Amino acid sequence: MDGSKLSRGKLPGVSIALSRYLRKTSPDQRIAIVLPASKGAVVANLAVTLADKVPVGLNFTASADAVASAIDRAESQSCH
Repeated sequence: MDGSKLSRGKLPGVSIALSRYLRKTSPDQRIAIVLPASKGAVVANLAVTLADKVPVGLNFTASADAVASAIDRAESQSCH
């Protein structure tokens, strides 16, 4: 909602860069994403998928306890 644009050309590049980082730093197969529907959420979900991991979308309006419980149940690492 900030008025910025993420072009078709930049989306893959940013997602690939983040996916490389996730492969190096996240040993878990599932990675939780706590973001509202946005360009950032698109990049995060694509990056997790490109890192051969499973994105676990969590409700960003949920309480911290609810999010922590969902992360535990999903056996995932938080990425937010």
